[in-house]
Amino acid sequence: KGDAWQAEISADGLETAQLKLGRIALSGSGDLTADQGQVGRVGGKIDISTSGMAFTDASLAQAIGDQISGALSVDYVEGQPLDLRDISVRGADFGVTGEARIDALSEAFETEFDIAFSADNLSRFSAVAGRALSGRAALDLDGTAAPLAGSFDLNAKGVVTDLDVSQDIANRLLAGATTLELSVKRDETGMLLRVLEVENPQVDLSAKARLATEDSEVAFSANLADSSAISEMLEGPLNVDGTAVQDPRGWSIDTKAGGPFGAAAEVSGLTTGPDAALEFSADLPNVGVFVPQLPGPLRAEGQ
Repeated sequence: KGDAWQAEISADGLETAQLKLGRIALSGSGDLTADQGQVGRVGGKIDISTSGMAFTDASLAQAIGDQISGALSVDYVEGQPLDLRDISVRGADFGVTGEARIDALSEAFETEFDIAFSADNLSRFSAVAGRALSGRAALDLDGTAAPLAGSFDLNAKGVVTDLDVSQDIANRLLAGATTLELSVKRDETGMLLRVLEVENPQVDLSAKARLATEDSEVAFSANLADSSAISEMLEGPLNVDGTAVQDPRGWSIDTKAGGPFGAAAEVSGLTTGPDAALEFSADLPNVGVFVPQLPGPLRAEGQ
């Protein structure tokens, strides 16, 4: 036997140490089963809206704004995870949609999620990022997270448009539409970066990494279509590839670069610790492109 439930709740002038709410209103309806001898269950849809919202933390206040509205469907069966479906949250110029499943306390509240995030004005996240931002973003995120355990497994894909991070070179490289892909996992053994890719007509960046105490590996590749984005003295493509490995001695690198005017360079060796030692080589077919009075090739190497 099931029973229907319906509720409407509102409150004005709520205040905590972290948040003030001018008004919050919740309404919902659904069904529940709670008879003796039956597995308890509750389900339904909930709508929520807030106004006059003010976070004590200025960065959160800027990011979230003074009002949000949202809705979700809830389904909980006794002894099973809590299912949240049809999630929809909207702020002044950002939104979140998707679904989630939250496990019990015994499972560290492990949460499975599949959500989409969009922001029409990234400047509202400037304080959170610690620098002035602007642009638009649309990201799809899925994975799992266990807040009490501090672990997560996240996949993200999306597009950032006209991103401005208040750094001239970065802004030139990130102009237009930039696609992002990230796959990262963190658990008690460390962090695993399965995929990091950033791509647009100006730049193609990729990286993978495994990070643990005194036992880490990083591999990366960066390619610029036109190095003049870095300096007006340069022209043509630039590429850098390398690896970095950490062991009890410290970090060792092996990096190669090829760039404008046929230039090439290599750097390898131990970069940290008391036994740090690096070897390098550099070739430039014609120094005259930079110093006309000194035409001819240049090769340098050392340690």
